[in-house]
Amino acid sequence: LSIARDFNQGVVPPRGQTPLELGTEALDDAFPEGDRPTSSASIAILAEPGTRATRLAMRFLTAGLRSGEQGLMVSTAEDLDTLSRYARTDPSLEGAWVDGKFADGFRVLHLHPEFISAGKFAGDLMRFLAPSEGGSVRRLAFADIHQLEDRFPLLKGQNFMLPALLDMLRYRGVTPLAVDLVPPGTAEGLAPFDPSPYLVLFDAVVHLFLADPGDGERRTCIRVLKPSPEVGSAPIVPLRPKAVP
Repeated sequence: LSIARDFNQGVVPPRGQTPLELGTEALDDAFPEGDRPTSSASIAILAEPGTRATRLAMRFLTAGLRSGEQGLMVSTAEDLDTLSRYARTDPSLEGAWVDGKFADGFRVLHLHPEFISAGKFAGDLMRFLAPSEGGSVRRLAFADIHQLEDRFPLLKGQNFMLPALLDMLRYRGVTPLAVDLVPPGTAEGLAPFDPSPYLVLFDAVVHLFLADPGDGERRTCIRVLKPSPEVGSAPIVPLRPKAVP
C-alpha cells in the first residue's frame, strides 16, 4: 500500500465525474439522480441467497466492455464452468463470451481454497490486474467476499485487508464491486442485518433481497442503502423484468 502511495507521490487519484453504467437498468435507476457511482468508486452488493448477485456482478463487467474497459471477475464460490455457463446462456451478458471463450477484455479468476496470508492474497490479486495486450483492468467484480476465512484460513481476523485492498485499487484507477451474502428475510426484519460496516467502508452500498414488488410474485428487488439520505429510504425496485427467467 505504501508503494502505491509513493508511486502517486502521496496524491489520492480523484474519482470520476460521469456516472457509470452498472449493467442493470434497475440498478442504474435505483440510485437517486446524480448519486450513481463514478469511476474508482467502491461498490458493495449485499445479497440474500437466490438473488443472482453473481450475474449482476458479471453484468457490471459486461457494461464496462461496451465502453472499452477491461474487467476482472474474481470468484471464490462459482467455478469457471459455472461462470462460463452464465456467460453463454444469459442474454444480458452478451459480449462476455466470444468464439467459445471469455472475451479478451473479460478476465476470470477462480480462487481455490488455500493457506495464504493476507499480504499474499492482496498481492496476487493486484498482479492479476497488470496490463495486458488489451490494456489495463478498469473494473473488478469480486464475488463473493462472504466469510473468506472459511476458504482462506489465514485471513481470519485480518480485518485490515479489505480496506487496504480497496485503497490500492483506488490508486490503480480500478472501480471495484464486491458481493457479500446476507441472511434471507433481511428486508422484512426477519434476520439480523447491520449494514454499518459496509456504509463506512464502501462509497455505494446496495441491498438485494427477495420480495413481492406488488404483482403477487416474489422477485429479486433492490434498494440503495448508500448514498441514499437514510438507510432503507430508497423504494423497492424490481431488479429483473418478469419475462426474464
